Amino acid sequence: MYYLIGKKIGYSYSPYIHKNLGLYNYQVKEMNDISSLLSLKEFNGLNVTIPFKEEVVKYLDYLDPIVEEIGVCNTIVNNKGKLYGYNTDYAGFKYLLSKNNIVIKDKTCYILGSGATSKTIKLVLKELGAKKIVTVSRAKKGLDFLNYQDLKNDYYCEVLINTTPVGVYPDFDKSVVGLKGFKKVETVIDVNYNPFRTKLLLEADSLGLKNYNGLEMLIYQAKVASELFQKKKIGDEIVQKIKKNLLFTRRNIVFIGMPGTGKTTIAKFVAQEYGKKVYDIDKEVSKSEDMSITDLFKEKGEDYFRQKENEKIRELALKRGIVISTGGGVVLEPKNMELLQANGLIVFLNRDLKNIYLRKGKRPLIQSKADLVKIKEERIGLYYKYKDLEVQNNYSIKESVKKVIKSLSDYRED
Repeated sequence: MYYLIGKKIGYSYSPYIHKNLGLYNYQVKEMNDISSLLSLKEFNGLNVTIPFKEEVVKYLDYLDPIVEEIGVCNTIVNNKGKLYGYNTDYAGFKYLLSKNNIVIKDKTCYILGSGATSKTIKLVLKELGAKKIVTVSRAKKGLDFLNYQDLKNDYYCEVLINTTPVGVYPDFDKSVVGLKGFKKVETVIDVNYNPFRTKLLLEADSLGLKNYNGLEMLIYQAKVASELFQKKKIGDEIVQKIKKNLLFTRRNIVFIGMPGTGKTTIAKFVAQEYGKKVYDIDKEVSKSEDMSITDLFKEKGEDYFRQKENEKIRELALKRGIVISTGGGVVLEPKNMELLQANGLIVFLNRDLKNIYLRKGKRPLIQSKADLVKIKEERIGLYYKYKDLEVQNNYSIKESVKKVIKSLSDYRED
């Protein structure tokens, strides 16, 4: 048996990853105390995560050079009753940097957090020739440390790396720092991967900064751990294959666009194609309020509707691998889009105005063609701002569904 051990790790993608790396039984094991497991040694191998990466070291019979240097272990192999400890996070972080052409040499790097992962990353940065490495924590611990209050007045950072759990599921709307004061920052890395796009990474993207999550690091370190478990080499090409498939199966597909562009219908067919559940935000709000959206606007107003819309989005954003159809005005509220972007692939369905039917009485904000033109002018920039994909929908439903599925397939292979 092989396990991932840690606290609050039910969300982990590690079982999915290891299933694609080899034919062995791998399970998540949440625990508060590791002493019995490590003493009894009733396992073949372990991956170790928060908060046990340092605590496990005292149980090991053999330490690889990295574990010996920094006292951080995330992989254990039981070799005939002897526990061999390794740090595969080291290789995982180096892969993330190399794969994305992130230059560290002569750069000033800030690491947010001072835990086990922070120590591993600091070693990698040091070996890659960083000009300066500063660790930011709640308590200042030495010359190359800052606390968060100091950070507000220190903007020399060029590469910013978050190793704290701030912004992780289910607290999508939190961020450990704001980025606008960092005038020299070029690259932002958040080693978290749940959600796929944390608030920190979304802000980095909005500022035009290169930004990366820790998914590639997670998969590569798992590959190296699996090589130790199975005592055989595994080609690096499997990392990107697992990443693409994992993103496609676990990410939500979110449709945005003007009213009347076919979001609800196409979302339903796409969900059927991929065997996913589908949710229509307007229908979900209508169901919870027990009235139509038109009546809701008339009786309680647009502000009330937007509040209920946000509540429903917050609920659905916590799910994974679903299809979501949104109302045309969802892009008006940045908090809505942050939530949807966190675990969602945003697909903008675009349709020429001449092909949008007014459906008078069914759309509370559109009573005439002039209303339609005005709303498009107000929203078109936002649709383009938030989209990951754009698909034209000026065809029959059948043709449009084909185009959406083709676009999603192409995106999967990028």
